[in-house]
Amino acid sequence: MNRKQTPDIMGSLLTDKPKKKPAPKPKEQTKTNREEALVQTPPKLDKTKATFYISNQLLTNLENLWLDLRRENLKYSKGDIVEVGLEIALKNKNQLIKKLRD
Repeated sequence: MNRKQTPDIMGSLLTDKPKKKPAPKPKEQTKTNREEALVQTPPKLDKTKATFYISNQLLTNLENLWLDLRRENLKYSKGDIVEVGLEIALKNKNQLIKKLRD
């Protein structure tokens, strides 16, 4: 019977010096569509996390609006929706004060 000898893996690990692997060749740099989109997108302003209490009904309305936008393939975050809503409210200061007094 002519059988191949099983290599002595443990023996070679303990006695041989580790072989240096050749440095990987740098990949050719090509921009993907996502990278191109990121380059073309204007930089966003720095943001800070803020936590506020809102009514359950308002939260439900926010969730429904967010879902409606996603169904229309408009993928905005809830934070984006709240931010735009606050900007509108702050521009209409008199109307905001009137609503707060009600």
